[in-house]
Amino acid sequence: MPAMELQTTILDLDALAGAARRHAAPEDLELVFDFQSPLGPGFIGLEEQAPVDGSDDRWMGSFLYWGHNEDGPAGAPYAMELAAVKDGGATELLGCVGGEAYYAWEMDDEPDEERCKGRFFQWPALRRAVLGGCSLRAVITVLPPADAVATLDAALRIENNLGDTIAAIGPMLDNDSSSDVAVTAGGRTFRAHRLVLVAASPVFRSMLDGAMREAREAAVELVGADAGVVELLLRHVYGCAIEVPASLALQLYALADQYQLTGGLQQRLRLWLTALRLAPEALCELAPAACTLCSSVFYGGPGARRAVAAAGVCALAGRRFGGGDGGCRPPRRIRSCGGLDGGAAAAGQAEARLAAAAGCRALG
Repeated sequence: MPAMELQTTILDLDALAGAARRHAAPEDLELVFDFQSPLGPGFIGLEEQAPVDGSDDRWMGSFLYWGHNEDGPAGAPYAMELAAVKDGGATELLGCVGGEAYYAWEMDDEPDEERCKGRFFQWPALRRAVLGGCSLRAVITVLPPADAVATLDAALRIENNLGDTIAAIGPMLDNDSSSDVAVTAGGRTFRAHRLVLVAASPVFRSMLDGAMREAREAAVELVGADAGVVELLLRHVYGCAIEVPASLALQLYALADQYQLTGGLQQRLRLWLTALRLAPEALCELAPAACTLCSSVFYGGPGARRAVAAAGVCALAGRRFGGGDGGCRPPRRIRSCGGLDGGAAAAGQAEARLAAAAGCRALG
């Protein structure tokens, strides 16, 4: 099966920013934005949803639909994330959510809870960002329905468009004649270049530019990391295109997050994992890794990292979740919304969800 390539659409949400400036709370707020996806022209809806933990603060939910039957395929899985963009270009993730596309004529017939809107972002956090001078940007990906049901063999191809000069350093990875630092993981050693690692990661910069042992010994050990995952990460850093199998996607995401990689690797993995639906057997295999990452990232970091973990990791556990608090512990609290193949037997879905729940309980 060829690796899929993720195509994204970027939307500037000026109308949402304007509403945030005007309203302390989104009372009865509903906004619609049109966009052009590779599958056809569509619409993104945002509307007020449930209170945040019983307070007066509100969640905002989202849904995607096509205006006409010929505009796009029903049931196409999508993922969307919302970011606050600062003047210098730095971004703060406010939420990430996934679901399935509808047709406009279906919207009136579906109860709200069946639209899979999810909890997308919290209004107070968005308003603070806007009042602090940020603009708002959404990134959307829509997968063809045929690509929606994934096994562990499914893979995502990620390009690193760094330009011809930077891309030319790709063959220099593992080149003994020019390397000046060793990266070890899982019993393997990769010959790398201090300058490349420092440019790609502030964590590597602190390790290799200061007085730490790694700088003195010109050696970095990635304890507990899988050698294959480290190779993918290094090849990406060196400007190479990589193909990430679903079986390694969570580990690569966690490693890229841990080392705060610059560039779009985390975003592309996050969107793919959020839109992807897993076959029951893949769900059973990945549930323990999902819960491990859920424990270490979702509950251990600030709100943006919780949103990352909730959107990407809980989707891999066969459920949809939209960002902020409410997450992965215990599994029954996660909003279920079509994470499994719609054609799978009910017994198979139940078995997979039980396996996911057992994995989460075992790993805490």
